[in-house]
Amino acid sequence: MERLKDLAENLILQVEHQAEKKDLLETIFNMVRVLTIESAVVKAEIIIDQIPAVVEETQPKVVDALSLNEVLRGVEEDLSVRLIHSNIQSLREAIGINERFIYVEKLFGNNIERFLKVIERMDKAGSYEASEQVLIEELTLHMPDDASPILIDQLLSLVRRRFPSK
Repeated sequence: MERLKDLAENLILQVEHQAEKKDLLETIFNMVRVLTIESAVVKAEIIIDQIPAVVEETQPKVVDALSLNEVLRGVEEDLSVRLIHSNIQSLREAIGINERFIYVEKLFGNNIERFLKVIERMDKAGSYEASEQVLIEELTLHMPDDASPILIDQLLSLVRRRFPSK
């Protein structure tokens, strides 16, 4: 019982002096060993009640504030989501140069004139369904063998942004 009391006092001193975790764990392990081996249960409740208070005092205070990185990451995600879902005024203007080359090569058999005519017709179609129909008609007539369904879907996603549902 006396040994347990000494260990508890030692633990309190170690915590107050910010001892290394290894030393704290060793003292706690010795306390558990004394409790189990010597069966000194009588005053264990008092000692156990003191430990959480001491440990709580030494815990670092965590502030629930966002870091600058988290704040900027949130803004960036919001901006990217807004840009992806924003309406576009013209398919021709919305298709970037890299996409244009890919569409011309993979969907229109390297025929830039046909691509431009189809995009112009799709722009003037007036609705998503009509624009989609223009693309389907063109691709069923002249689609290359290696046309990618992914590219067709990407082009149709631009059409959805051009003619959003009301």
